[in-house]
Amino acid sequence: VPFKDVIGCRDDIMVYLMYQGVEPIKAFKIMEFVRKGRPSKPKDHDQWVEYENILSLISSHLPNTEVYCISIIPQNREFSENAHENNQKIIETNEKIDRLAKMHGYEFINLYDALVDETGLLETKYSKDGLHLNRKGYKVFTNTVKDYLKE
Repeated sequence: VPFKDVIGCRDDIMVYLMYQGVEPIKAFKIMEFVRKGRPSKPKDHDQWVEYENILSLISSHLPNTEVYCISIIPQNREFSENAHENNQKIIETNEKIDRLAKMHGYEFINLYDALVDETGLLETKYSKDGLHLNRKGYKVFTNTVKDYLKE
């Protein structure tokens, strides 16, 4: 996959979905789902269905598209005192993403394991605030993702 063809940011996802004919509000909700890694509200569980529908649409309408589903990264206590509990939810969400990816024959890229320390938290050297990656964190991110992309 040439790097110029990689959709890498959530705004790209939203714009691409609208370009493919998805209603703007649905594209926004999907983008928010990708950003948060979970439905906006507990009652919005059908966003998982929507996520699966998008993967199905890509399979059926764009069969030659290579899709890589990337895990949500861990948190650490700099971001939240509840980081361990939050990370357990992230692990569960990543498992769902992995299952959906495999159902559609897509790759799941597990960044969580590449960034987590032995205590189950985001390694402090990869983030200043416990949530957003710094340069070292993005280096791990890039090296992990690069292994999946073909030249």
